[in-house]
Amino acid sequence: MEKMDAVENGEVTEDWQNMGDMKERLSYLAEHMDAISTNISFTAGPNKLKILAHKFMLGLGSPVFHSMFFGKLKEDDGEIDIPDVDADAFQFFIRYLYTGQIDGMSMENVMRIMYCGKKYWVESLLDKCRLFVQENLSVDSACEVLHMADLLEEKTMSELTSIFLARSAFDIFQSPDWVLIGENTLVNILQMADLDADEIRVYEAAKRWVEHASANLQTNEEKKQLASRIFKHVRMPLLTPSQIANGPAVVSLCISSCTLIYPPCSCSNSSLPFQFSRNI
Repeated sequence: MEKMDAVENGEVTEDWQNMGDMKERLSYLAEHMDAISTNISFTAGPNKLKILAHKFMLGLGSPVFHSMFFGKLKEDDGEIDIPDVDADAFQFFIRYLYTGQIDGMSMENVMRIMYCGKKYWVESLLDKCRLFVQENLSVDSACEVLHMADLLEEKTMSELTSIFLARSAFDIFQSPDWVLIGENTLVNILQMADLDADEIRVYEAAKRWVEHASANLQTNEEKKQLASRIFKHVRMPLLTPSQIANGPAVVSLCISSCTLIYPPCSCSNSSLPFQFSRNI
């Protein structure tokens, strides 16, 4: 009982090797790296958080680490700087290599953990992340997941997320994260033929993204070029003349783009010989 109390209190127990089975001992070692002297350290993230580990355990779980520490071109001992990796996600990742488990995975950190799995080629972890995303994808997380899935070249995840996003477009367009997605991801969404939202909602979502992105641009010409690149993917013929007059035609940022795509006219939808639709 005293031994278990020591573990629960975060203290190093001298006879930890006698704890339960191998899984328990590795979990203990992951929590108490100083139980066996570590021989590799990382500085992770922009704040350079120092993270200690054992080369053998890392090489056992990752082909990349095995090559780094035990291959023909193995690196010298010392500290490895990984500024591109989120420090918290890397700690989750290291623990996974010791235990085979990810405790505390959430939609807020799963894509950052997945980045670690990609970087160090740990397929079992990637499979867990993919399954977690599939089971927990929501309106609040869809934009970030799609953005990261594209960056990580996760084709299946990107396709599944795109389907979810198309079906939930109306709600996702109103998400705070909508304006944070990358331009390529935005264009991919605007090009979807089956978005479950009226075209005026699509236009308004594109406008909100352009206004946010334009805040980082210096000249009006840059802003006009950005607007032109984005608004050409909005199906302007699906908007009514009144929507055009009250939307694109009166937004100075969009005037040049709108004029090129949909010149102002006095006709109404009822006078057109056919109707436009996204579902072509």
